[in-house]
Amino acid sequence: MTKSQRMPQAQRRDQLVSVATEVFSRSGYRTASMDAVAIAAGVSKPVLYQHFDSKQSLYLAVIDAANAVFDTVLTEALHSSDDNEERVSAAISAYFDFVTDHRAEFLIIARADSYEPGALKRASTSSDRAATWIAELIQRESAATAAEARLLARAVTSMAEAAALELAESGEVEADAASQLIGGVLCNGIGSLPDPPEDGAADAS
Repeated sequence: MTKSQRMPQAQRRDQLVSVATEVFSRSGYRTASMDAVAIAAGVSKPVLYQHFDSKQSLYLAVIDAANAVFDTVLTEALHSSDDNEERVSAAISAYFDFVTDHRAEFLIIARADSYEPGALKRASTSSDRAATWIAELIQRESAATAAEARLLARAVTSMAEAAALELAESGEVEADAASQLIGGVLCNGIGSLPDPPEDGAADAS
């Protein structure tokens, strides 16, 4: 192996996480090795272990980085409009664009190793925030209770995640078409719920 180019510590760490993201997304956590990551990054194993003391710590850093990308994409979409319908459309479109434009990061989150302590919990943080936002939207747009809104939000996010995984693995549907399909189901589903009570009716009750 040729001597790796010297980098500032933070830059090297980011490079190793980026390379490991590709390795873990292709091979899975259990099959991927620190040797494979070191070779792909063009560094020696001692250099890799200077930044991550175990494969587990590297894997968790990869999950955190993937979540950060997803959070950035979703947050930008949610702040793109003050209109709820437009925000829903933008968020769903951004989600499926994330699946195709950041496929490795999506697969890291979607395929978090359930036997690795902390992996599932970390991987679920972004989807948990998305479910919370959807539940708040459902409550604003309907007469659903908080518990009902949370239940529906979980159902919606589970559906979107399953569809996204199918999209990432098969590639048979374009991201734009997928976002329109799921967005239509979501918006029409919310529209079928009873409307929230008028202010006067709420006061009277």
